[in-house]
Amino acid sequence: MLIQDTIFYRADWRWHNFLKYLTNNLSKHNCLEKIIPAEYTYKDSTYGSKKLKKNVNLSTWGVTHKKRIQFARAVCINSPNYSVLNFLIIPNTIYNIPFFWSRFCFFT
Repeated sequence: MLIQDTIFYRADWRWHNFLKYLTNNLSKHNCLEKIIPAEYTYKDSTYGSKKLKKNVNLSTWGVTHKKRIQFARAVCINSPNYSVLNFLIIPNTIYNIPFFWSRFCFFT
């Protein structure tokens, strides 16, 4: 499943503008989508008591670049009580630069 086909690319998810910005800019730099095992790509689940069940969605998306980026990934979580975008870039090991990592959270 492509991340564009999930809730995380729709305007009703809190961090959709950030995610679109990241995916568009990485694709401009000829990054190739990284194949992630299907069991980690998208997941729907429920939590809470039998009377108050709540749905939670999780999606993972990743890219790579043959020269600059060893791996970049976004993990997106959405539930009625919280919304998270976790983004990580691991540069190629030939460059002496640190990881870039950012997490955006919102709790209701």
